[in-house]
Amino acid sequence: MGQNGLRRSPPLTQYLIKCFKTKTPAVIYSNNQAKRDYIYIKDVVTNTCLRMFDTDNNTYVLGTGHSYSVFDIIKTLENIFGYSIDILTPTQTFWSKYPKLFEPPKPIQNHVLNHEIYKNCIIDHNLISNHRIEWSLESGLKDMISQMN
Repeated sequence: MGQNGLRRSPPLTQYLIKCFKTKTPAVIYSNNQAKRDYIYIKDVVTNTCLRMFDTDNNTYVLGTGHSYSVFDIIKTLENIFGYSIDILTPTQTFWSKYPKLFEPPKPIQNHVLNHEIYKNCIIDHNLISNHRIEWSLESGLKDMISQMN
């Protein structure tokens, strides 16, 4: 999972883990329609190292072959922690401020923003030879939690 380093808001998974650890409500601006193929950073590093000396100059898009919504991640964290937290889902007015999450602010047209909010992304990892995925969503989250202690 990569995050833009210029974002003012915390990356989703770290934000949710912090909310679970402190048992504070999480504010989620999602309608559960958008799904992404979340890949754990250690799998990105492994697969990057596998391709480091490739001479074919190909571009690789890495993924697990599974897609998850924000609420799938929350459910996985509930299973890991053994309890749930309150999830607040305010109206979508947050997205009108999306460009202000960046420093400096980046103007984003509404159709581009809507595509970003509601997109579904999944990668067919079978398209890449020697592609290795060793971390599931749950094991990656558990590793993140241990790193945040």
